[in-house]
Amino acid sequence: MVARENRGMAVRKSGSSKLKKVAAAVIIVIVIALVALFAFHGVGPSTAAPPGGTTTVGIRASGPPGTVPYLSMEASPSTYGQRDIINATPGQKRPNDTLKIVLITSKNVKLTEPNNFDAANLAAGVYTVYAYDIEANSSSSSQTLVINKAKLQLNLTAPLSFNFNQNGGKILFAVSSTNDQVNATLSVNNATINTGVQGTYTTSPNPNTYNIMLVAMPSANYTGANASASFSIKPNIVFNKSTTLTGDVNVAGNIIVEGGVTLTTDGYSLIAGGSITNFGTIRAGLDNGGSYSSSYGGSGGGGGGAYYDPFYPNVAGSPGGSTYGTPGGAGGINASASSNGANGGNGGTPDRPALSNAQIQSWYGNGIQNYFAGGGGGNTGTYGGGDGSYGIYLQGNKVDGGTVFANGANGGEETSGGGGGGGVLLIAYSGSGYTSGLYNITGGAGGSGFSLEGSTGGSGGNGGNGQVLIYNYTTPPIQVCSGVCIGPNKYP
Repeated sequence: MVARENRGMAVRKSGSSKLKKVAAAVIIVIVIALVALFAFHGVGPSTAAPPGGTTTVGIRASGPPGTVPYLSMEASPSTYGQRDIINATPGQKRPNDTLKIVLITSKNVKLTEPNNFDAANLAAGVYTVYAYDIEANSSSSSQTLVINKAKLQLNLTAPLSFNFNQNGGKILFAVSSTNDQVNATLSVNNATINTGVQGTYTTSPNPNTYNIMLVAMPSANYTGANASASFSIKPNIVFNKSTTLTGDVNVAGNIIVEGGVTLTTDGYSLIAGGSITNFGTIRAGLDNGGSYSSSYGGSGGGGGGAYYDPFYPNVAGSPGGSTYGTPGGAGGINASASSNGANGGNGGTPDRPALSNAQIQSWYGNGIQNYFAGGGGGNTGTYGGGDGSYGIYLQGNKVDGGTVFANGANGGEETSGGGGGGGVLLIAYSGSGYTSGLYNITGGAGGSGFSLEGSTGGSGGNGGNGQVLIYNYTTPPIQVCSGVCIGPNKYP
């Protein structure tokens, strides 16, 4: 009885042991099947690469050495020049240094690169990629690697808009690409200027709007790109430091004399298609004396008679320079042994002229200073009188006169010279665009008589005053320049 029970237990134990062995075998089969399934579908230890990160190409043997490996590569399309390392992982019990990365281009060009290959060195395109184990003579399955074209970086620098200053605007450009493989073309106002990887260009100084375009065409590794900018050189002249003109200034825009600045016109005119704004001081400057028979400026004062000198007994003052219909002051009689020298006569002011576009155009065409200058003061012997003023012509749709001097020069102290005549200030404007200012068009004072050893010379006469003429026009009397004109120089 006992023996049978023991045999029964032995049978049960033997049966249990067999079941465990069967279960173990089933588990092994399942594991092998799963491994084979994973190998068939190409699953491996790989992660998606972030931009600029690492693209992993995994290779792992699914069985003993010599069996066909498989490839695992998960990556978003790369970009030309972006650092992406292609790394092959060796198969089971295989050394790492036996691996190579093989890439086949869309044109069937085969590239063999070392493991840990940087895709930044690849041109843009589509590649078939697999890992190859040299010693095992086995390759992974292939996958596709896409390297897209990179975006170009263009740099274009242009100035802000500015007022005319006889200088052009400077433009700088550059295009960034690996090994300078891409050029860009710079054009200004539709004219091709330069082609290269970088450059500079200075425009004409002419008033204009400058439209700038920088274009890089698509290349093998880069998409096309363009950049644009614009600036204007405005037809305005701003006098920001004291200046003496050497020619007429005629602009399509505005003329501005900044505060603290003295602009000496020296017989030249200011003409603006816009406005003339004088925050500083405008001076007409002085002529070379003498007579101006057509001018409406003041005539010069006469020179005073000299003191008595027995070695030079007959030194009388000379008359002042005359202007239109207005003789200069008479010269004074020189002193004698018993009398002092006589004073010179004062200059005068011509009648006011009638103003019209035709009249102003005639004056301007024949040299406007010939019609606006003051006569020179008379001399006393070798001592000269004061020079007359040149006079000034200002034309603008709007004129803010500010402070303007067109006065004659004084005769020299103790020289008995006559004062120079004041010049004409003519302001022509449109509509209601005029603001009066502080104007000085007086003639110069005559010099005081010089005394010697009890004999006194006569004083010079005062120069005649000039006159201020204001003219309101509908059409500008003098044609306005299309850009900026300074004397004979035209821009454009």
